[in-house]
Amino acid sequence: MERCYCCQNQHQMSKDAVPSWSKGGQLSLAIQTCNKMWVQSLLSVPDQDFDIKKGNYICQASDKGDKDIMLELLAAGADPNEESSVCAKRPVHICAENGHLGAMEVLVRYGADINQLDAHKRTVMHFASQQGHGHSIEWLIDHGALADEIEMDGYSPLHVATCLGYKTACRSLLTLGKAEVNRLSKDSWSSLHMAASYGHPEIVKMLLSFGASHAQKTAEGETALHMACAKGFIDICQVLLDHGTHIESCNIHGATPLHYAVYYGHIQVVYRLLKSGASVNFLHLPAISCPVNISAMRGDQDMLDLLQCAGCVVRQDTAALLYQRKNISAQYRNSISRSPSLRDLCIWKVRLVLAPDLQNKTIFLPLPRVVKDVIMLHRLVIR
Repeated sequence: MERCYCCQNQHQMSKDAVPSWSKGGQLSLAIQTCNKMWVQSLLSVPDQDFDIKKGNYICQASDKGDKDIMLELLAAGADPNEESSVCAKRPVHICAENGHLGAMEVLVRYGADINQLDAHKRTVMHFASQQGHGHSIEWLIDHGALADEIEMDGYSPLHVATCLGYKTACRSLLTLGKAEVNRLSKDSWSSLHMAASYGHPEIVKMLLSFGASHAQKTAEGETALHMACAKGFIDICQVLLDHGTHIESCNIHGATPLHYAVYYGHIQVVYRLLKSGASVNFLHLPAISCPVNISAMRGDQDMLDLLQCAGCVVRQDTAALLYQRKNISAQYRNSISRSPSLRDLCIWKVRLVLAPDLQNKTIFLPLPRVVKDVIMLHRLVIR
């Protein structure tokens, strides 16, 4: 006795008592409800108009991950490499995406090719990495799946796993799959760019330990530090700085990581960059490109204070911008728009000479501790 999918009534599903709708429709319903006995009954009934290789039945079963039903379909002649109607995905892609490891084993046993591509040139490893299925990745690598292939936009499975923050998947790809850690996509994004941009500090550390280059730039000339500063990920910024990332690296428009942090208003990141020796004055650049002018246009009074404490020289064009901001008090505009003091100029020059290794070099200066604290901004309190 089987329960009918439509009326939910108990009735005998026999060769002589097949419902009136098409066999293909019944088979799809049986697969969707994971009804093995119904599938067996339908497959045992001869039908000249029915072709098991048409209708994506094995793809439907792969989505459910039911090994028993897949075995019945494959034994009846279903194609383990059939192409689905959705992005030309294959059964192994669907199993990898859903984490159905047992179902993948069945498909491979019946001759499925685990290195097939879908319409976007994604491999089975892309789908496993997209969902962070570490065990599936390990099994696929053991059975000959390629771990470093790229899809149509140049992204590898490692790009996908780092973007989504799957630490176990990343480690499996790097250790077992020997994935290329510095592979670039078509727009020159590395896995380190992905991890830094999407805020995964542990993966950033892992990638650096496997030899990821923090000097690689995107098509826009951005390093991983630019990405982290734009998003305000202070912990990632510190990791990159500790690994020797060039703090003054410029993108194709001449903007440094400090420009990014100032533009997006991440004052804690700006403070960390300044303590690490980031230059605060860019007198050779147009007014619009100077961090102090960027903060003035944003009306960020706290940021202006921080930049001035680091020896920022307020130019005449900055003063003009300040007077256009209604959210900055007149008293503050007048005070910050004055000519730079001798103290400000000295701090700027000392920091400029000692950068980028500001903290280590300042220790050996023959100066009182209080002066060193001023140079390194230790006495500055950031709200």
